[in-house]
Amino acid sequence: MEVLTVKKNLHQLIDKIQDAEYLNDLYDSLKSLSKPNQDILDDFSSLQMKRLDDSIAQMNDREVIENKLVKEKYKKWLTK
Repeated sequence: MEVLTVKKNLHQLIDKIQDAEYLNDLYDSLKSLSKPNQDILDDFSSLQMKRLDDSIAQMNDREVIENKLVKEKYKKWLTK
């Protein structure tokens, strides 16, 4: 697709979104893409850093579920 067409389509999709939290997340994601040499962690909020640290701790403590098991358990929601 041409750049102008993609931009127009993005604007149309964004105009349809009413969820402020989702729009803020989308904005933050797009904003971080405009800074290619910056580490994504530099823009994380303290809550995001805590969640990331918690996730890493769970992984290190082997408190994880294999992807294969999750797919099996939720198979009905993963198919059309």
